[in-house]
Amino acid sequence: MDNYSKIYWLTRLDYVQNIFIAIAIILGILIVANIFNAFIKMIGDCDEIYFLNSIWKKAVTIFFFSLSIIAACLTPTKTEMILIYAGGKTMDYVQKDTSLQKIPYQTTTIISDYLDKSIKELKEKK
Repeated sequence: MDNYSKIYWLTRLDYVQNIFIAIAIILGILIVANIFNAFIKMIGDCDEIYFLNSIWKKAVTIFFFSLSIIAACLTPTKTEMILIYAGGKTMDYVQKDTSLQKIPYQTTTIISDYLDKSIKELKEKK
């Protein structure tokens, strides 16, 4: 995949996540309406007022509701995806470049030398 395609899909991730959230909300409303319908039928001897009257339709609604909730949770936003992608590239580069792995050791050595020098100066002043 070339960089243009990657950038395009990075800009579309927010919309994909919003679609899954909208589907989850709509299906959640359908489930609540179905429960409300069952409650009304229990109370009185009413006819069917809601179109999800078969068990198969209810099961499919609950399945897609669950699927859309999971997809909405697992789809990263655009900024999260950029962080994942850039962080992964950076980590790959750090793991491949051996000179970068020396930096923490060198930094520790510099700090230790500076602290030793500062302690020595403090002892001389006393």
